Amino acid sequence: MADVIVPEDLAAAILDTLQEYAGLVDADVERVTKAVSAETREKIKDNAKKVRLVRTGKYLRSWRVKIKELPHGMRATVYASAPRYRITHLLENGHASVNGGRVKAYPHIGEAERWAIEAYTKALKEAIES
Repeated sequence: MADVIVPEDLAAAILDTLQEYAGLVDADVERVTKAVSAETREKIKDNAKKVRLVRTGKYLRSWRVKIKELPHGMRATVYASAPRYRITHLLENGHASVNGGRVKAYPHIGEAERWAIEAYTKALKEAIES
């Protein structure tokens, strides 16, 4: 049987329940954020392998995940560390060549970004609902 709550203690009981729920949601957000960001990093690396952007492997090894805790949630950033970050835009979008013309684009980040948005939204929704 449930605990009996007198009307004077109703506000405190509701507040306690909401704080407990917020703690559970925060744990789910942290778990989902870490999982999806790590998987996104791996997808970028796999896509870079598919388009043959790997010669020495330095570009693949440059990909990092930075997770920052915020007052209400977390922020994850998947990025290429220095000095390889300079070529990500050029590889993703192509660029003008020295001899005129254009160098072919090798889109490998955008696909992983779209996947991450969908996967994060879906996984977070499932985690909060359960």
